[in-house]
Amino acid sequence: MNNGRTGAIDFLLSRKPLPANLPSEASMQHVATATPNQSLHFNGADLEIRAQLGGRSLTIDIVKSGARVHRVTINDAVGPLEHGWIAALFAREDRVELGKLAGEVGEYVDGLNINQG
Repeated sequence: MNNGRTGAIDFLLSRKPLPANLPSEASMQHVATATPNQSLHFNGADLEIRAQLGGRSLTIDIVKSGARVHRVTINDAVGPLEHGWIAALFAREDRVELGKLAGEVGEYVDGLNINQG
């Protein structure tokens, strides 16, 4: 009785070894994900951090309730960092006040004239 597995098993058993010059699984995985993305969700706060590596730059978006509220792009992110032991002295820090941002958006929307199209 052929339950459908015999053909698959015969196929697997008849396969020849792969040539040694084929790309490794890791390099194939890298090619398959030409633009790696990662996300981190904070469900209790409705926040998400999205990171995307494209070329030599890393872009990090902070998303609140589905809307991007901040973006940081680090150019040359894949290159080495010389004198990394002292880099913290030159690091940048941003603070985004969501309440202020929401107020500015509200003022902008209130100022729109829907009759202008």
